[in-house]
Amino acid sequence: MKPKIILCLALVLSIWLNLVRADEIAGKVLTDAGQSFDSWLSTAFPGVRLNELSRTLYGSDARQLSVTQWNRIGLAAARELSLRTTNGLVITGETVDELLYKSMANDTPSEAALRRLHWSNSERVTFLRDLSNNQLINDPGVIEPLINMLDYPGEKTSTRDEAAQVLCQLTRQPYSELYQYSVGEKHSQFVQWWRDWWAKNKNKHPVFDDDVKKAIVARVSAIQKQLCLGLTGYGELGYLHPSWVQINYIDPTIVADVEVDSAVSSAVFDRTTSDGETRVARRSQDEVLIRIKAQFQTPSLLTNRMQNFRAAKTWSEGKVEQAYREELPGTDIAITVEAASNDGVFPKLVRECLARPPESMKFEIARLIQQIETEKTSASAASLLVRVGEYNPVIAAMTNSNPTIQQNAITALGNFNHNAADGTFIKNAVPPLIHLLKSSDSRTRSLAAWAMAHVHQEDELTVAALIAAMDDEDVQAGTAALASLGEFKSQEKVIVPAAIKKLSDTNAIVRTQAIRTLGELSPCLDGELAKTVIAPLIESLKDTDNNVRSGAAWALGCNGELAKDAFPVLLKLTNSEDHEFRNQVRAALMHIDFGAAKKSGLVN
Repeated sequence: MKPKIILCLALVLSIWLNLVRADEIAGKVLTDAGQSFDSWLSTAFPGVRLNELSRTLYGSDARQLSVTQWNRIGLAAARELSLRTTNGLVITGETVDELLYKSMANDTPSEAALRRLHWSNSERVTFLRDLSNNQLINDPGVIEPLINMLDYPGEKTSTRDEAAQVLCQLTRQPYSELYQYSVGEKHSQFVQWWRDWWAKNKNKHPVFDDDVKKAIVARVSAIQKQLCLGLTGYGELGYLHPSWVQINYIDPTIVADVEVDSAVSSAVFDRTTSDGETRVARRSQDEVLIRIKAQFQTPSLLTNRMQNFRAAKTWSEGKVEQAYREELPGTDIAITVEAASNDGVFPKLVRECLARPPESMKFEIARLIQQIETEKTSASAASLLVRVGEYNPVIAAMTNSNPTIQQNAITALGNFNHNAADGTFIKNAVPPLIHLLKSSDSRTRSLAAWAMAHVHQEDELTVAALIAAMDDEDVQAGTAALASLGEFKSQEKVIVPAAIKKLSDTNAIVRTQAIRTLGELSPCLDGELAKTVIAPLIESLKDTDNNVRSGAAWALGCNGELAKDAFPVLLKLTNSEDHEFRNQVRAALMHIDFGAAKKSGLVN
């Protein structure tokens, strides 16, 4: 057989054997719940010693097993952690600090048993630490055995610290200052804190895993959405973004924190009165605070060096009211909403809004959908609908026959940075946006091209439509399409040739934008594709327009050492009379070859 055929067959056989092995492991791991730790390892990784497994855990091979399967192995390791041998001998400080540093040759049977137990504990705790570091374990069954390891005796061991690290990682406690609690009275307080914490939380969901994070994000997001829909008269609530909830890993107690405080903000906010009139909020009279927190109910023993300097401190204690509180079911986490205002009215409105059943917000959404169809109210209605994740009515409004309503819908979608969770819904906006690139209204075409970079879905379809739109008879619409192409770095092989063609356009504005797009794409260009860009950019250094020349120098600098052929050309331009162009040339030279630029006297 030909060598290539033999190689292909060997590769196929290898993949098949790996799949079969993974299936076999899965079957055993999921059914043999009573297996010993060593038995698990020999089943999952035959021939691999425990001290060699660390490389596997930090590599791609770890993904051969699911987290459920790793949990089973981790539980087996945790079950075997003990301070006593099978015949009742107890590990002491002497065992750890003295016996382990003596020769094994003269061990009594008791000493040999204690030595083996210490090695077993050390290996299993380290294994659990590696699992935790790689987010391969989230089973609360490992917590109690690890708490018991906090009492591990001796000074010449890392077992206590590693056990504490795993506990902190699993439960989202800060562990950067664990060294303070290694010995002495503080260590006793630390161990007692964990025992008290476990007594309180062992029947809950104590591990801070993805399920808990999703539950927190969902509730904080829902509360923000209800406030946005229920209190539309306060411009400050425009800073609440239900789809932008982030988990906080800095504060030892607070796990999510959303705050808007007009008392410390330099922004200007609107007030909408009950009769629909809008005015500007007045300083020291109309200021409000809204703060949504998800936090552990058990105070943390550990502190964090990064203190929480939140704006809420600008309000006196009596002004800030707790308007809402709920406990996240099955966890140690409570979600609260605090509010304050100069006149005391705002906290009352927040309390009333959140007391309403969430289902009542459907009526508010229905009202906004009606408003989006009216020219006067369409902009604010579209913006609010997008902010609370109700995209479909806004997408539908892009097909409205009224150009103003179309443009307001496009602007609302484009102004909002959509996260990955929104992708499925925002993808529906691509077909109408592509259609609007051919609208008879030039402003609509420009807005559609601009918005496509922000919606950023269906890259192949979008890029093809934007490349076609670059030739729009309206310069603003064409350059908007060209500018948006710089955001689609996955399609660089299609975009680069199209942008290069625009370097010879008769309009300097178009040429400048083509250069800007090529510069933005430069980080993702490979050597061959970069070569096709460098020569046209060098040619653009001779352009009669100052902006084009400066842009060409900037774009060459963006390509770094790949633009080395441009170095001698740029070096001759360092004494240009055009100040901006001269600065761009010098910056480009330093990006392309800093050492050569320094030798040329361009670096002080």
